[in-house]
Amino acid sequence: MLCPQCNTPLVGPSCPCGWVDTTLSSLDTFHDDLPDYPLHQIAPQEFIMGSPQDEKGRDPDEVEHCVHIKTPFAIGCTEVPQDLFTDIMGENPSYFYGERKPIDSVSWIDACAFCNAYSIEMNQEPVYRFQDTGVVWIREANGFRLPTEAEWELAARLAQKHAPLGSRAWFQENSGLETHQVGKSYGVSDMAGNVWEWVWDWYAPYPKQATDPVGPQHGVHRVARGGCWADGIRVIRPANRAYQLPEHESNTIGFRLAQTLFSKK
Repeated sequence: MLCPQCNTPLVGPSCPCGWVDTTLSSLDTFHDDLPDYPLHQIAPQEFIMGSPQDEKGRDPDEVEHCVHIKTPFAIGCTEVPQDLFTDIMGENPSYFYGERKPIDSVSWIDACAFCNAYSIEMNQEPVYRFQDTGVVWIREANGFRLPTEAEWELAARLAQKHAPLGSRAWFQENSGLETHQVGKSYGVSDMAGNVWEWVWDWYAPYPKQATDPVGPQHGVHRVARGGCWADGIRVIRPANRAYQLPEHESNTIGFRLAQTLFSKK
């Protein structure tokens, strides 16, 4: 999903450098009749992030600490499905094809590019600025973005209160070793299993406590959460952390959207 002319991430069917995807019959039809993508609002609150030392299957990097989410946000009720990704980006790189299956085989960079493209389509201000030194998050922008690691875990823990771990998850024991259609639009689904989900943060040890954490400014690997169709129940726990290079693509990784909810003035 890089521009063949200047090698920067594409945001839709054209690039600021002037390249246009002429394989489309009409640019006017590129974004017509977009599939619905509902988001679930989450109010400010405190929670304990990480896992207790006696939790079965925990890893050492899941150190418990208090996190205060002060800024309200919304998170996608589902992982981004292939039909929506295809309508916005004009292609579908997924290994496990199915219009309502989650997008897979996308890098962290691809996910950020989609966020900007979808924001533009929905008349929102793009959140990410692509620079030679990396991707910058414009915090005051109102568009769609990846959730932070803390936002993701809070949403996963709230979802787990309504569905015990493994009861509504596609993982090693029941997936048939493939992805499945994203959940229905009510509530937040697939926080455990189906595909790993890219989040914003660089991977690093947790702080002792934090308010609206966004991770370190620099790093090597970006965090992915939730486990996937190939993982056991230990890996799909809300506290489990994984990380990959931002350029990494795999049929085990997709993403879901989030959006900051700014107060109306």
